[in-house]
Parts: sequence; structure tokens; C-alpha cells
Amino acid sequence: MPFDEGDRDYNGQANIDGTLYWVSGYLKTAKSGKKYLDLRYKPQAEKVDRSRPLKDELRDEVPW
Repeated sequence: MPFDEGDRDYNGQANIDGTLYWVSGYLKTAKSGKKYLDLRYKPQAEKVDRSRPLKDELRDEVPW
């Protein structure tokens, strides 16, 4: 899974409108003392910009 293992308490997958997401859940406590679950979603397949040739991204130039 592409999330940092870190301090997440739950993890899984979600299919939202045909797009697959990684889901991480973090148990947190509000200032009021109530506990809640903070959910974070990340697309499993990042969109790749194919409008530009790959060679433009792989330059062998050294900036100094």
C-alpha cells in the first residue's frame, strides 16, 4: 500500500464510481474528548501525463 505505515489504525480499499482508492483510517480525539475516525483516500492508479514524451522527464543535466 502506498501510504506510510506510520500510525494508521485501519487500512483498506474503496471503489468510488469505478475508481479504486487506498483508504487509511486514524483514530483521533477531538478537543472535546470525543473520539473520531479520520479517513484519507488516495487513488491506487495515479494519472500519468502522457501528453509529454518520457525523455523530457529523464534529463541527464546536472544543475551545478
